[in-house]
Amino acid sequence: MFEKARTYFERSKDFDYQSLYMLSCMLYDGIGGEADEKCAIEYLKKIAHSDSRQTQHIKRAAQFNVGRAFFEGYGVGRQSDEEAERYWLMAADDGNPKASILAQTILGMYYSRADTQDLKKAFFWHSEACGNGSIESQGKFLQNDMF
Repeated sequence: MFEKARTYFERSKDFDYQSLYMLSCMLYDGIGGEADEKCAIEYLKKIAHSDSRQTQHIKRAAQFNVGRAFFEGYGVGRQSDEEAERYWLMAADDGNPKASILAQTILGMYYSRADTQDLKKAFFWHSEACGNGSIESQGKFLQNDMF
């Protein structure tokens, strides 16, 4: 079943961004065939930097996932907190509720870490994420006395 889906997405990736996104997810996780994180990230970056109207519904998710790949160091050559932060900031779109709420939440957590700590930024991003419905950020507010 997954092999058929992957074949379809492979055939339509050049003219359908949704197929390109789904194929990138399958390649990254090795679903329906061999994993190829490097290729998956290349496809996600294509979506993340596209100005096409056809990518607007998946662009922030692609940016979030590229950021996650940099943070974890998979498919990107080397791990980079700076690149992760850059992609998450693109995905979070200054708190826009139509942007990636996951990116807003992860930025709140990122700025709460000891080596990247900036409590003003952590508070801002958790506040934005809470306002946009993030249960994870709401939990952080309840859990931390620092806010």
